[in-house]
Amino acid sequence: MNIEDLSKQELLDLIKVYQSRKKYGLVWEDEINKERFSANPITALPILEEITKLRIENDTNDNYNYLIEGDNFHVLKILNYTHYNSIDIIYIDPPYNTGNKDFKYNDSFVAKEDSYRHSKWLNFMHKRLVLAKELMKDDGLIFISIDDNEFATLQVLADDIFGESNRLGPLIWYYEGVNDNNAFVKKTHEYILVYEKVSGAALSKNVRDLNVSLEDNIENSVVKNGPKNPPSRITLPVGFPCVSIKGRIKKQDVTSLKAYSDFVIENSRLVAPVDVESGWSSKTILTNFIKNNFEPVLDSKGQQTKFVINPSGNISYIKQRDQSYVISVLRGLGTVAGAGAELKDKGINFDYPKPVGLIKYLLQFHANKDAVVLDFFAGSGTTGEAVVQLNIDDEGTRKFILVTNNEGNICHEVTYPRLSKVMNGFTNSSSKKIPGIGGNLNFFRTNFLKKTLNTDEMKIRIVDNCIDLLCFKEGIFKRMQSTDESYRLFETDTNVLGIYTSFDYSQLNLMKNDLDKISGKLKKVYIFTFDNSGLNPNDFMGWKDIVLEPIPQKILEVIGDIDA
Repeated sequence: MNIEDLSKQELLDLIKVYQSRKKYGLVWEDEINKERFSANPITALPILEEITKLRIENDTNDNYNYLIEGDNFHVLKILNYTHYNSIDIIYIDPPYNTGNKDFKYNDSFVAKEDSYRHSKWLNFMHKRLVLAKELMKDDGLIFISIDDNEFATLQVLADDIFGESNRLGPLIWYYEGVNDNNAFVKKTHEYILVYEKVSGAALSKNVRDLNVSLEDNIENSVVKNGPKNPPSRITLPVGFPCVSIKGRIKKQDVTSLKAYSDFVIENSRLVAPVDVESGWSSKTILTNFIKNNFEPVLDSKGQQTKFVINPSGNISYIKQRDQSYVISVLRGLGTVAGAGAELKDKGINFDYPKPVGLIKYLLQFHANKDAVVLDFFAGSGTTGEAVVQLNIDDEGTRKFILVTNNEGNICHEVTYPRLSKVMNGFTNSSSKKIPGIGGNLNFFRTNFLKKTLNTDEMKIRIVDNCIDLLCFKEGIFKRMQSTDESYRLFETDTNVLGIYTSFDYSQLNLMKNDLDKISGKLKKVYIFTFDNSGLNPNDFMGWKDIVLEPIPQKILEVIGDIDA
């Protein structure tokens, strides 16, 4: 039905229908301002290529961090093949769309006067956040820094993608300085939106705001009188813990509850039973504590709880504080000026870097000290430095994946040099030698394969160029000797990766023989196949203790639709 064929009444009825529909959310011009990429998505397929001369190896373990040079949209598509549902934490600091040449769209900076300014930015962010969500584990977290220019639109967009009920923020970062001296209201803050992928993220129970002084234990009276807490009698047996080391508390001096006899104490324990009567806030837990021979018991929140008699005769519970204490306003986590000075000390100039202390604090929100951390707006590389520093602080084994384009040569003049100096050490601006933290880093850049109309030819081309991609996917890079060049073998201390790149299966037995000689390691082998349905089991009879994966159909399915 064409709208020009409708009568006036039919048009009025149609308008009423549309007006009656309730809609809440963002509406923006997407097709008019469709994002274009420097590599034509119709004729090019992104792939990863390792730049081995930039590899950093300080540790003997096989825990690698990654820096990837390329458009983050292309890289996110690649990561949806290599790291789908595998990322614990994402932190990003995207362009704020201030109109002051901080945001480039389709090769042009977006000016403040551009009537499609917000639409372009929303197009840009929407594509990337949708892909980012697919990368996150179910218990993963994402942090997004932003300022007032797009905070309102970003929160509505992120609510739609991640779910309003999964929003944990926003946090407000007070950055300890005034950067807009001409404004009537001086802005000294930015926002950090925080989302969990699904309800029940792996939140740490030990995050503490540095500006709040908290005891490790929570202590309160267990006595609670009222209509919902009728008085009842409990016997405190011999051995019940007391704060006092020695002494006697007379029953008439106890005002918080009714004591039927004196409290006689030796070595911080009752030496004779005492009956007490009161209303109780945690009677069941108290009686469980007594039954457990005065060893701590768990309360309804899973906190270790014990009880003691105070010098006044009152009974208190003491709970080990194992819950986070995060305040929405973040202070004392470093400044932009301080972060810039630290970079200059390394011989690197960069405007408005985020302080390492801020990112380290955010990373601790996630309980997993083995987390994989992604930053696809890596900028100066603060996230990478924060990860390796936090690992030193708490003996974690977190790993990072940083993604940045090379606009203004930032990747090669800022991000990589910073990470190299942090890991390897450097001589600072005062000629003092600063030791490196250590760590391993692999450097990749995106490359593009020309698509062909012949699907089989395209599959051969992908497999010929997917070695680095699959090594990245599996985290295995040490090359082993192989009997034939039709396949490659790589290893770690615990794993073996095999990649059979030929469409001629005549050398498969040679590969099998090489793999059979290896024992005590997990073996995963990628095999070329033209067949979209996967590998034919008849071709792999007798292959034991080996996980087989077909290529390149899955690569094509995930990465091939680059304009999605």
